[in-house]
Amino acid sequence: MSMEDDVEGIAPAPLLGWLHAVLGVTALVLAIITVVQAGQNRALQGQVEATQARLSKSATFANLDNSLIQLLAKLPGLGPRSARRAVLHLVKNREKLLAPLATAMEDAHAKA
Repeated sequence: MSMEDDVEGIAPAPLLGWLHAVLGVTALVLAIITVVQAGQNRALQGQVEATQARLSKSATFANLDNSLIQLLAKLPGLGPRSARRAVLHLVKNREKLLAPLATAMEDAHAKA
């Protein structure tokens, strides 16, 4: 006696049809859940990559800021705290102050 004979002997034919329909719907729902989760995983991966890039950029700015603070602190009249405040102001206003200052310093270096 096969397994199908056992099932058919226990469950009437309409119940088997219903069971197959339920299994089909369950498989469809699982497929949809898998697709949705894959989309969410891709979105999360994008967020993770963006965060990693932002943190990497922050670390680079932190290193730049520290070296710039140390250099400015060597100027007469500027200690480490004043240099740190000046660098923070320059970084916050990089388009208005930092870029022109860098250009002016390059020009001064070339002419000196």
